[in-house]
Amino acid sequence: MAAVAATAAAPAPAQPAEPATSPLAVDLRADLPVTLSAALLAGGLQLGREAIVGERCAPGCDEDGVNAVDRPFAGRYSAAAATASDVLVGLNLALPVALDGLELALGMHPDGPAGFGEDSLILAETLAVTIGLQSAVAITVQRPRPLTYGDGADLGARRSASAYLSFYSGHTSCSFAAATAYAYLFGVRHPRSPLRAGIWALGEGLAAIDGSLRVAAGYHFPTDVLVGAAVGTSVGLLVPWLHARRDDGTARAEGTAGRGTSAWLLVPAPLPGGFGVTLLAL
Repeated sequence: MAAVAATAAAPAPAQPAEPATSPLAVDLRADLPVTLSAALLAGGLQLGREAIVGERCAPGCDEDGVNAVDRPFAGRYSAAAATASDVLVGLNLALPVALDGLELALGMHPDGPAGFGEDSLILAETLAVTIGLQSAVAITVQRPRPLTYGDGADLGARRSASAYLSFYSGHTSCSFAAATAYAYLFGVRHPRSPLRAGIWALGEGLAAIDGSLRVAAGYHFPTDVLVGAAVGTSVGLLVPWLHARRDDGTARAEGTAGRGTSAWLLVPAPLPGGFGVTLLAL
């Protein structure tokens, strides 16, 4: 009888914790400060650009200082293409949230309102980091836009601080970052969906069109757009990837230290006679 009593009094074995249902993890203590800091950096640089940007060459910018690849585009300007690119970048930034919201409204989001909130925060963080990085580089480099080498745009526009922020393209980097981040998030939440390839093609295609319009508008050289596409795509992959859960249920961002190279990021870098990108191991 004593043995039976002892058995009955033994504590029940601890139940394992419920596994996380969402394939992504956010931490407001980390994600909100990163997002807000990057946004404040970008906003501060844009507000102070008139005072920060120094020498302005218009109306006498010399094409001899432009590399051979970009030189044929010096002097180009199209107000219509500029307007079209502004409209398209707005669409590119709104489309991921609209598609995710539509999925939620139709009851098709696999993780419901909580998943929509995660996606929205990750997208916001991706764009804030992208804009903050691009603003810092553009203000530092102060490369004249193609339109400063011609007389198609009025002199006031060619002398403005914005006319010396050509490297690298913000429209392009933001469009690619938003498209890539959403395609990654959609693929993580819908690993077997036949729509994954279409989501990638739609987003990346619209981003490429926006980059082409920036060149046609005379606001960026081809190299500005290529670097913008590379950096935007890289950030668009990295930020959501760091929020993806590992097998132990934690986000990758929580365990990157001491684990060797866990991700790669393309970042702008100065090169002799111009600029390029470098591969940064994280």
